Amino acid sequence: MVEKVGSARRRTPAITLATWLLVIQGSVMLLLGGLLLLPFVLKGFANIRPDQTALLGDAAVDGGLLVALGLLLLIIGVGLFFRHSWSWLLAMTMQGVNLAVALASYFSGDRDLWLFLSMVLGLLLVLVLNQHEVRRAFQR
Repeated sequence: MVEKVGSARRRTPAITLATWLLVIQGSVMLLLGGLLLLPFVLKGFANIRPDQTALLGDAAVDGGLLVALGLLLLIIGVGLFFRHSWSWLLAMTMQGVNLAVALASYFSGDRDLWLFLSMVLGLLLVLVLNQHEVRRAFQR
């Protein structure tokens, strides 16, 4: 619940926690995406050997997607911080997509630590965002 203190509204701890979790999730995605794009930045696209094209092409797509999603998560985190009504819906949608992709990866045989951390963080965010006080703060 957003409490009134004088004429200013105070942010609840749950909204602050959700904001920080989204910022952490977005930052990790930006970092991982940047690491995948690093060979292109260092070598340039012209210096890639033909036998590396398929592998590095997949890395470029994955890295670009992670960077874009990381930026989107940071924007959503800022929206949550300032209590914009659209941010709650986008945050829940992103967590649904994140959990669906993580489950699909898990069932296709991927058992990375990052996958489990992603699932735990996504689940934690869904639980925090579904708290009554958080949902009420973002209703129009």
